Amino acid sequence: MSPVASPLRAGGEEGADRMGFQAAERYLERAVMLDSEVAAFHELRGMNLLRLGRVMDARDSLERALELDRSRSAARSSLAWTFYASGNSQEAITRLRELDDQLRDRSDEDPERVYAQSQITRIVQHEEKVAWTDRFERRELRNG
Repeated sequence: MSPVASPLRAGGEEGADRMGFQAAERYLERAVMLDSEVAAFHELRGMNLLRLGRVMDARDSLERALELDRSRSAARSSLAWTFYASGNSQEAITRLRELDDQLRDRSDEDPERVYAQSQITRIVQHEEKVAWTDRFERRELRNG
């Protein structure tokens, strides 16, 4: 990693906390330009782009992070959320299950495994919800 890239990564993380996601994007974009072979830069940038609602840009950045380092759990879970945000819940569930499988050698209490499993449950439960609607077309309203 270049000597300039590390402070830019820190600036990008700090930017997300203190200056907003747009400011963080400027830091992270610069970090990626200076050293495009650092998976963590792509991972952080993808997560930030997702927060900005730039789903396809986020997906590209997260996929690049995983090309560089397949073990990046945050990139894998964030990539799953890009599919969910695009309306593809089944692909999101599949990606989270793959992450859980990748982490199977860890304990059941491992935070990354717990996160993946809980998000699978969350998405499944959301998919099971039924939306009831009423167009209020009745002309005569009465109780009973």
